[in-house]
Amino acid sequence: MSALRQITLGGLLQESARSFAAYPAAAYHGRQITYAELDRWSDGIAKGLLAAGIRHGAHVALWATDRPATLACFFGIVKIGAVAVMPNTSLTGAEMRALLRDSDISFLFYGDGYRGVSFPKMVADFVEPAPGSRVYMGEQEWPDGDAVTLRTLIQRGESISDAGLQDAMRRVSPEDSAAMLFTSGTVGASQGVLTSHYARVNSAIQQAEDLFATPEDRFLVAIPMFHCFSLSANVLGALTVGACLDFPEDRRTLSLLTAVQERRCTVLHAVPTLLHALISRSDFAGFDCSSLRIGLVGGSRMESSQMQAFREKLGYELLPSLGLTEATGGITVARPSDPLRVKLETVGHFMDHIEGRIVDAQSGRPLQEGEIGEICVRGYCVMQGYYGHPEQTRRAIDSEGFLHTGDLGFLDGEGNVHYCGRCKEVIIRGGENIFPGEIEACIAADERVADVRVIGVPDDHYGEAICACVVRGLGAQLDEESVRSGVRQALAYYKVPKHVLFFDTLPANAGGKIRLGELKELALQRLRGG
Repeated sequence: MSALRQITLGGLLQESARSFAAYPAAAYHGRQITYAELDRWSDGIAKGLLAAGIRHGAHVALWATDRPATLACFFGIVKIGAVAVMPNTSLTGAEMRALLRDSDISFLFYGDGYRGVSFPKMVADFVEPAPGSRVYMGEQEWPDGDAVTLRTLIQRGESISDAGLQDAMRRVSPEDSAAMLFTSGTVGASQGVLTSHYARVNSAIQQAEDLFATPEDRFLVAIPMFHCFSLSANVLGALTVGACLDFPEDRRTLSLLTAVQERRCTVLHAVPTLLHALISRSDFAGFDCSSLRIGLVGGSRMESSQMQAFREKLGYELLPSLGLTEATGGITVARPSDPLRVKLETVGHFMDHIEGRIVDAQSGRPLQEGEIGEICVRGYCVMQGYYGHPEQTRRAIDSEGFLHTGDLGFLDGEGNVHYCGRCKEVIIRGGENIFPGEIEACIAADERVADVRVIGVPDDHYGEAICACVVRGLGAQLDEESVRSGVRQALAYYKVPKHVLFFDTLPANAGGKIRLGELKELALQRLRGG
């Protein structure tokens, strides 16, 4: 177990640039940049921001798909002590305008767009920040609308000396805010979460150590870096050991499998929905994935049967993990040396330097082994808070410094955490507390099921009724009574779903997490006959 480090993200990049100067830091579209080049490039961007009047503590939004320029801009921002604000690339114009306002953005980097949506066209309609505080960093030479380009920003930064940049960097402390990422918003509204350089650096170091990562590794960035999972375990984790980040052209399954095969990627982190999409391709067996060595899987609930299928078909060491934006990334992980049952049935142990416990969600009383309650953690990883929402921050972090994750689970006798779902997902049927995860595991054990989520819906008699939302496997024959029968044989009668609804896919966000609020709305529409 390594000691926690007191260093900023900018200092960490400089350190890596000295140790791994000629090693590739990132690759995209057949081109690579070294660690030394990334450090110099981000220096130029940092100087450009200083020349534009951006100073320590300013909020700078980075709204672009992942590639080396996005990485360089991120480090340019944090080097001078500004806060890198990372919006989801799927936001609409109205959502982005609200985020710019609510997050107090003073400067904006933006790319070409995402999934056919033009960011330059959207940004041209924005009131804030002012046009002079926007920089286009896309791949076209000029965007629509009035904007400075990244090249122009760097040229303007030539007015700042190396000494001036170093002075700005010396003013940055590990305890300063480094990034603002946003919660998934799968149940309620998304919140901006502030985390420090100290938390980001040490989370990255921990996750790289858990992977036994080396400079010879090549991380395929299959999850967007605005997601805490990717920023910690992919982007910054690779940086700590001098490994290469492979940015795919897009995140379609064909592009990802081609990247693994042709560029011999060794590390692949993913959410269950992505892994399922990969192995479900009719031509999956034709791809050579033998270079894959290890990866973390997390981001949403996964049943043991799913995990076993992923491991068998993909053929590399998949380690279950639990994490959340408010804890900078991962809080639990299984070890490669753990027994298979631990990797299939749990989310592993609490990570080094993180103190975890299970408490009663209502009273806060610590629970014993085997008792289901809320998972709480304390340590370097805990967020600084929800930006602009001090009351919500106080509700999330108690007087002892424990972050209440909102996740349910229990500890076994070996200290492994068994994940049982979200506190808000608990179904109360006639006074009985029912945990959806138990029913989902039962339904998912049927090989005809590709995906399942169990939710509570209003019921006149019991208050809430159980509704199973099921995705059938390709070509599978499965009806409502078969689903109910499987649950009836394994679980108590009151856990049998009253409603079984079949979907082609379940609604998910860009990080692969199921949007439970949207799913519940869809289910209610179906149940009402809409």
